[in-house]
Amino acid sequence: CDRTAALFYFAGAIFERYALCIEETARIAKEHDIPLIVDGAAQIPPKENLWRYTQRGATLALFSGGKGIRGPQDTGLIVGEPRLIKNIESIAAPFQAFGRPMKTSKEAMVGLLKAIELLLAEDYEAKFIGMKQGLAKLIAETTDDIFEDSYILDTGRHGQHYPRAVFVLRDRTPGARERFIQGLLDGAPPVLVGPLDENDRAFYVNPFGFQDYEEYDLVAKRIHEECRRLAENGKR
Repeated sequence: CDRTAALFYFAGAIFERYALCIEETARIAKEHDIPLIVDGAAQIPPKENLWRYTQRGATLALFSGGKGIRGPQDTGLIVGEPRLIKNIESIAAPFQAFGRPMKTSKEAMVGLLKAIELLLAEDYEAKFIGMKQGLAKLIAETTDDIFEDSYILDTGRHGQHYPRAVFVLRDRTPGARERFIQGLLDGAPPVLVGPLDENDRAFYVNPFGFQDYEEYDLVAKRIHEECRRLAENGKR
């Protein structure tokens, strides 16, 4: 413990499943006078996580400037204890220290600042409802027999606050899901979906990056096309 610089905590549903909670980890860290650093890179939304981890006892919390903040990909955000942030600044650009080769541009910094301002001003609950309605419509348009079930989850893979549409294939043949996913990716336009961790026959559609409502129809069309292609191949 004498040589321990800090405790590092990976936030997110798949990491926290069997871990101590942040509050208990913070208590242990404080007991030994060790900083607790939370990696919350993918934990936006909700935007409240920008301050929620430090309120729960973390010394510092780290966030990706891309991902849910939707800023430049080569940026990031650190919030927490001012003294430690000053220490981080002392080894970052423009100083000849550890962080100099990892510097980001002034343009990217301004882009990150604007992205955070937009994030804080956004009515995300309205957007969440809109995404969920779009996914319900997508599911209604893809009632193909190839699926055993379809439903909506209210969280992302890491527990983020956005919905996902889940499709469960009837086909229990090994690799069936992977072939379906690859078929969507190989089509025109290509559609990228994710394998659901909890079910090896299920994949999900994440609408967080959709630009407009028409994209739900486009994805529904591509899924239906892939179902039809597989059905036709099965008849041959």
